[in-house]
Amino acid sequence: MKLDQYTCYSDFRKAARRKLPKFVMDFIDGGAGDEKTLQGNTAGFKNIQLIPRMGSQTRPGLLNTDILGLSYAAPYGVASLGLCGLVHPKAEMMLAKSAAKYNIPYIVSSASNSFLDVLVKESGVSPWFQLYLSKIKSQTDVLISHAQKHQCPVLVVTVDAPVPGIRRRDRYNGLRIPYQLKASNVIDSVTHPAWLFRHLVSGKLTFPLYQNLIEDQPNLSFSELMSIQTGGELNWAVIDEIRDKWQGKLILKGVMSVSDAHTAKKMGVDAIIISNHGGRQLDSVPAPITLLNQVFSKEFDREFLMLDSGLRSGEDIIKTISCGACFTFLGRPFLYALAAYGERGLAQLQEMIFEQLSVNMRLLGASAIDALNDEYVF
Repeated sequence: MKLDQYTCYSDFRKAARRKLPKFVMDFIDGGAGDEKTLQGNTAGFKNIQLIPRMGSQTRPGLLNTDILGLSYAAPYGVASLGLCGLVHPKAEMMLAKSAAKYNIPYIVSSASNSFLDVLVKESGVSPWFQLYLSKIKSQTDVLISHAQKHQCPVLVVTVDAPVPGIRRRDRYNGLRIPYQLKASNVIDSVTHPAWLFRHLVSGKLTFPLYQNLIEDQPNLSFSELMSIQTGGELNWAVIDEIRDKWQGKLILKGVMSVSDAHTAKKMGVDAIIISNHGGRQLDSVPAPITLLNQVFSKEFDREFLMLDSGLRSGEDIIKTISCGACFTFLGRPFLYALAAYGERGLAQLQEMIFEQLSVNMRLLGASAIDALNDEYVF
């Protein structure tokens, strides 16, 4: 099938499976524990149905979205993706450029494998910045200063990753901390020569935003680096300190408790991303779309609520906005498209999502994206 015939994310996933070693594909696909949360995330969207209405006339700027004082072409962005350099050495560069081209936000991970200044220069846009709270407090301060230096408009603090989740696929494949590959993975890599060649040419993965730690501690292992990255103290006093230091908009990512959301609101947090980390942290937790629909939308104004985890299409975006969120983020579909066809794959995926949004909005009879509400879902 030709690339321009791809019409859904699963087309990209099938192509990615052909082009990536199994242990890399498992890294993208996998979740924590028995993967109940991973499966529940997508099931949550299947359980919501859309109700078309008559009488609404489409307005110009059907998909245009204003959030946090920023304007975007559609109500979705690229979620923060850790270790995506494993998929492609230039993954973050291509994601940043694609997001800029289509005028959607890209959240770059603090565990990025690329230099932030290079991403800004090549894309022409400062990304949103995702922050893990480091075990070394001064490192957290360094990352915040780095994001402010490069004029990142939004700081996204991840609050659901005090430690990495238990991801069985990665352990079975030997993709664990410290990083070790089984002999079978070496064979698997050889049978995917294009992927192997790119990584041999580019060299080992690096973490530029933690370069100061690596230089100060040259014998620092990958395991120790990851422990420092995610092992920081996480409480409301810390969030209050970050709110005081950060000059831009502040979001908490990974909020699943209504009580936590109320506290965040009182402390001056600008928005939350209802998220279970794509099912990759704690297993047996609800799907964010279900919590949004049944709980959060009844407690908070739309402008405070964003959501990720489980979205795979423009239809899912419409359901999320109708259930009460102001914005959404997708992760895995972008990695599938990137793995399958690089920049061309990302462009085709973006075109696909925009088409799905535009066509389904018109079929719903909705005048504009900001006109969606719970009357459009069942």
